[in-house]
Amino acid sequence: MRPWQVVLVGLVGLLGVAVLLTALVLWSETFYDLAVPQAAPTGTAPVPFSYSIRAQRGVGDVLRDWGTAGIYSPPLIILGFVFLLGVPAVLALAGLHLPFVQRTEPLGAACGRALRLAPLALMPIGWGILVAGVAGNFARQLQVGTQEDWRALLTFRDPIFLTLASAAAGVWYLIVWLRRAAAGARGAGPGELSPRCEGCGYDLTHQPAEGRCSECGLGLAASLDPATRPGVPWAQRRTLRNWATTTWQVITAPAAFYRGLRLRDAHEPEIAFAAWTYVGIGVGALTFVGVATLAAILRYGAAGVDVLELGRVVVVMIAFGVAGCWAGHRANAAVVGALWLARAPLRDGRWAARIIGYESAYLWVFCALWGTLALSFIVWEDWVTELLGRHPFGPRYFGFPPEPLLVLGSTLALLALWWWRYRIAYRAVCWNNF
Repeated sequence: MRPWQVVLVGLVGLLGVAVLLTALVLWSETFYDLAVPQAAPTGTAPVPFSYSIRAQRGVGDVLRDWGTAGIYSPPLIILGFVFLLGVPAVLALAGLHLPFVQRTEPLGAACGRALRLAPLALMPIGWGILVAGVAGNFARQLQVGTQEDWRALLTFRDPIFLTLASAAAGVWYLIVWLRRAAAGARGAGPGELSPRCEGCGYDLTHQPAEGRCSECGLGLAASLDPATRPGVPWAQRRTLRNWATTTWQVITAPAAFYRGLRLRDAHEPEIAFAAWTYVGIGVGALTFVGVATLAAILRYGAAGVDVLELGRVVVVMIAFGVAGCWAGHRANAAVVGALWLARAPLRDGRWAARIIGYESAYLWVFCALWGTLALSFIVWEDWVTELLGRHPFGPRYFGFPPEPLLVLGSTLALLALWWWRYRIAYRAVCWNNF
């Protein structure tokens, strides 16, 4: 598409999303909670509280209320919200796929190719909003005339639970859809690549008679012998054991792993590897919720655990937590990929995509850190404050308690280490011959 066509399709798509959101909000506004006084037994004083029953009103009543709101009416607020946040959000989604659409073109051309994905992302976004909105409003429809309690979760009548679950399904549909769109938007390949010295990048098309690189002196066998890059266990056979072995190698020995990685195979094993990693993180999140619940019961007693809230936490941890890991993984990779393209791009952009896929294993380090800290806060609460002790300015630093600062600081430290890992990976594959 031409640039003006991309802009036009994007504006029309954003307007369609705003109209869809307005219709869903209009539907949801027809439901309201009717307060019913709680009567005491005969002959006693009234109980001074009430309970709520879900009731429903007509669409005309909602529209009349909207008409009296002026510029603060929901349709105008939604329209401004969509265009204010929708444009950067869609562009960010396209930017996350920059390393996956580039092959040999420079940074500017690769960015232009990635931006063509921006308006295409509106279709799965609209579909996700529609599914989540309909599910949540349908749950509210089932609640009309009833009093909400924790059993709503077991009868699929909890609107928040259904909305979260449906929204999570929409998020993962968007992720899969964008991956396929990026694969279709990928540029042309570099064709046949000349052999290079893996030490300095010297062209070895005409091999020196002395059997060593004329520039750095590295033996030709170190660059041209296929045995120097035997491949990784996951690429040879996709089993649970090989996935676990590859994950361990990526985390503990990135330099050795990427020096043995083959990058010119026709298949793309890193896509399945990353998918297995995301599934594993979801299973790990479910396990963490169980362990955290047990810790909370032991710490505060069974009465302190809310079944409905626990169900919502499970949905958020498994679905949105994993999606958050995906977004963080891709955002970091997009920054690194853009820096590579701006300074010294790889000879084939697919190599960057493969590194990114295998680097999903590093997400386990973040998950282990966050899980350990979260469990420590559940069991020992503000142990960091107690450890640091009280001082004249109180148990706060820069206006914040030390616990969230510990989480933020340790996360930033791991992020810096991740950038260093990408540097190691780049040096290990930049002159790859296999």
